[in-house]
Amino acid sequence: MIQIGCIVRTGRGFPEGLIEAWANLYIEFAVAVSARCDQIELPVASSRYPKIDEGIDGVRFVDACVRSNALKGWVNL
Repeated sequence: MIQIGCIVRTGRGFPEGLIEAWANLYIEFAVAVSARCDQIELPVASSRYPKIDEGIDGVRFVDACVRSNALKGWVNL
C-alpha cells in the first residue's frame, strides 16, 4: 500500500512556500503515477493534484490576459 504520510511543508496557496508547494505537488503526482504502474487504486484524498480541467482553466485565463492586453481592455473568460 502506498502512503504519502503527513506533508509538513508549506501548503498550496502560500507564496512564501512556493518551492515547497511545488514539491508537495510533485510527490503527490509521482505517487499517483507509481500506483498506476503498480495497478494500485489510490484513495480520492491521495490524488489532490490538479487535473486536466484545472489546466484548461489556467490556459483560458492566460489567453484572456493576452487578449485583454492586445485590446487594451477587459475580455470575458
